[in-house]
Amino acid sequence: MTIEPQHTTMPDACILIVDDIRMNIYVAEELLSPYKLKVETALSGFDAIEKIKQGKTYDIIFMDHLMPEMDGIETTKRIRDLGYTKPIIALTANTLSNQEDFFQANGIDALLSKPIEINNLDLILNRFICKEKRTKNADCEKPIDNKANEISAIFVSDAQNSVNIIEKTMSKSPYFSEDDWQLLNVNVHAMKTALAIIGEKQLSAFALKLEEDICAKCKDIVIESTPQFIKSLKQVIEKMEGTVQIKTCNSKNEDTELLQEDLQKIATACEIYDKRTAKHLLNELNQKIWSAETKKMLDEIQKLLWDGDFEKAMGLAKNFSK
Repeated sequence: MTIEPQHTTMPDACILIVDDIRMNIYVAEELLSPYKLKVETALSGFDAIEKIKQGKTYDIIFMDHLMPEMDGIETTKRIRDLGYTKPIIALTANTLSNQEDFFQANGIDALLSKPIEINNLDLILNRFICKEKRTKNADCEKPIDNKANEISAIFVSDAQNSVNIIEKTMSKSPYFSEDDWQLLNVNVHAMKTALAIIGEKQLSAFALKLEEDICAKCKDIVIESTPQFIKSLKQVIEKMEGTVQIKTCNSKNEDTELLQEDLQKIATACEIYDKRTAKHLLNELNQKIWSAETKKMLDEIQKLLWDGDFEKAMGLAKNFSK
């Protein structure tokens, strides 16, 4: 029997969650909500570093281990090089006892397994957040209410993103570069955790085995197994889509000024092939509620970026008008 912790509210504490998968951020935020602390998020290591450069400090930074372009270890190294000394906790789905020395040698203070268990999270918070910022409150709300629709919507978006990247990478088979192996690893790893969160344990276990084969660069096995994984993942996406009620608004209620401003920034980023900035801006826009027409346009730009078609993405962003 799991005993839920007697939560301590921490209204004066501030946390940063760094993770490129929005579903992971959503779940972490829900788990943290009973503690009443301030939560900021970053969708990449680059964004996290920029926050630290701006002089921000946090009681804890929760750092995802595997992220594309720059992983959690490299991000932590760069943050430490800036003189940052506050606690950084690695979020990893592959927590092994013999890994702790490696993580600590690279600036990580402790590890927290994904999917996050509330008791382990509670131990981390009470260990690293000073007593002065903790107030005992046994009656605060329980974490994660019934938010099935939000979780389903985020899963569908993240999973479709990963499917597109995996399919594009597999199209290069059998000639995989080091970057291709990394992309496969990051996206299969992300889906392994996401599938576990939504209760798809069998497919999550499949993803774990595939991830191990990718890490070992077992090319023939990966080429044989990945299509079945993609097929099964698409079936889960289709099933989840049937349960999702996509939140949209009337076009008259949209923040047109923000939309046009960010679309022009996306167009500028595409013009100089700055995929990271374009993706960051899209992620920020996708966290807001838009009309069905605008949502479709944002999804199309995202797909074009996945395909590396900067010219079409730039044109769509530049020419879309309300």
